[in-house]
Amino acid sequence: MKLGIVSNARSTRNKRGLGPVDALLRDRPDVVHLRFDGSRTMTGLMGELAGAGVDLVAINGGDGTIQAALTSLLEDRPFATLPPVALVPGGMANMTAQDVGIRRRGAEGIGRLLAAVDGGAIEPAIVERHVLRVDGIDGTTAQHGMFFGAAGIYDAIQVCKGQIHSLGFKGEAAHAVTLAWLLGNGAFRGLESVGIHGHDVGIAFEGEALRQTRQLIVLATTLDRLVLGSRPFWNADGHDLRFTTIAHPARGLLRNARQLLFGNHVRNLPPGMAESRGAERVELTLDTPFTIDGEFFAVRPGGRLVLTAAERVRFVRL
Repeated sequence: MKLGIVSNARSTRNKRGLGPVDALLRDRPDVVHLRFDGSRTMTGLMGELAGAGVDLVAINGGDGTIQAALTSLLEDRPFATLPPVALVPGGMANMTAQDVGIRRRGAEGIGRLLAAVDGGAIEPAIVERHVLRVDGIDGTTAQHGMFFGAAGIYDAIQVCKGQIHSLGFKGEAAHAVTLAWLLGNGAFRGLESVGIHGHDVGIAFEGEALRQTRQLIVLATTLDRLVLGSRPFWNADGHDLRFTTIAHPARGLLRNARQLLFGNHVRNLPPGMAESRGAERVELTLDTPFTIDGEFFAVRPGGRLVLTAAERVRFVRL
């Protein structure tokens, strides 16, 4: 099995330098190691890996790097047969890698992957997941990823980047502090006081007419767990695309937060507070930008987003 690695030299943890990774790979001429540093596109890098005969792709970077790689693999189709993908966490959040990736960072994670390759242990470590496809994005082709968030999720990311990161909190710690800060302020001052607002969202499931709603949160994912191990989705009924909304205003959000985030398949929530279900296809209209795996996009003017999850990727989880 020939391994090809794309390392994002600009991702949060890799900014400290790729020296340890280079040292690890110095005596491994069988491994193709490329840098994603702005000088080349992800499309070009994936094409080079395919041309080199790589049949296992590793992405050493954060959620945004993974999102770009999945989009290239599934839209550009540089490989005749889609190879397994190994995710080495090198970013700020690493939500996707925590769910379907390598549980070590940097050179340590790549070393663990190399040991599995050399020991013939890749196939037993493979898990297969569906990947989101989002069509209708302004200025670009369809994008692929593992998490879609809109409305208050977009607002919360801005709060986290603007206030929580400036205090020195990163990764899971930043998520925990952001969640606690938002819930606390929401309970006593209202979420609007900290920049989390309700948004007009049009929603249509398969074959249904678009219905206009006012939402605090809109999310879709194919991951099993999100930040802090949360599972804010239920009633999926075997569908791989899990879709959840929380209505605005969300009265009683603080006292129901545990049920929303960590409950089981039965959630004892106030009527009308939240809706969660599985779907094959969801169409959306939005009044704000949205995120796919931490990268920001906007809806094509006057258009609709279409969310599906038909494509499957084999991930190496070690």
